Amino acid sequence: MLQSERRNAPPLHPIRQARSCPIAMAALALVAAVVVAAAPDDAPAPWGAAYAQEPPPVRIGALMAPGDSFDDTDRILALRHAVGEFNRQSGYAALELSEHNFTRGGELEALRAAYAGGTGPSYYIGPTTSAGLSSIMGFANRSGIVLVSPASDAAPLAVPGDTTFRLTISVDNQARALARIMSNASIDAAVTVIRDDTWGQSFNASLNEALAVRGIALAGSVPFAASGADWGAAAAAAGEAASPGPAPAATAVAIPR
Repeated sequence: MLQSERRNAPPLHPIRQARSCPIAMAALALVAAVVVAAAPDDAPAPWGAAYAQEPPPVRIGALMAPGDSFDDTDRILALRHAVGEFNRQSGYAALELSEHNFTRGGELEALRAAYAGGTGPSYYIGPTTSAGLSSIMGFANRSGIVLVSPASDAAPLAVPGDTTFRLTISVDNQARALARIMSNASIDAAVTVIRDDTWGQSFNASLNEALAVRGIALAGSVPFAASGADWGAAAAAAGEAASPGPAPAATAVAIPR
């Protein structure tokens, strides 16, 4: 299954994590581009005599959730390294990173506390999940806060004119790819077992549409909890939905997780 919101990824060696964080570097580059684009037309270029004195660093916040099922620990380490490398290449402290960790469900409180009514950073890397991003986009848009989310890909999060940048493709693309694979395998019916959150619901809706285009019948959808799922009950429900009956027998079970 193509996916971007991974669970329990193995930790990276401190040296390897520095070399395998293109998302962190891309996020920082995007923040830097936003800062430059937002500068007044008569602002001095960041080089030459006008910058004989180092300008103050651009403050960016990291909204991450270390230690849970979507462990962001490696992403935090990658961002620390990326900021250090960005500043080394710049020749001065161009970026200043502040970390604002939270537990899932506490994204909005963490952002409000970090932003502190406008006295905190206006640029943030994170959250990394679709559900987390969905919970703070409204506040960010109203406050003019720029969010760079490395891994959220739920289709409803693509809002024209908002202040959020996402670095992965939409689940629509993933769903079409999966439906094509299933069609090429001569699968004529399927049961989806979906994570019951923003990402899973969006993926399921996109997959259902893609399956219909390919002429693949949807025999049923079985949701499971984002944490503490009862896999035995989910498997039993999926098996029941896939059993032969008036609808075509399902020959595959697609499990976005």
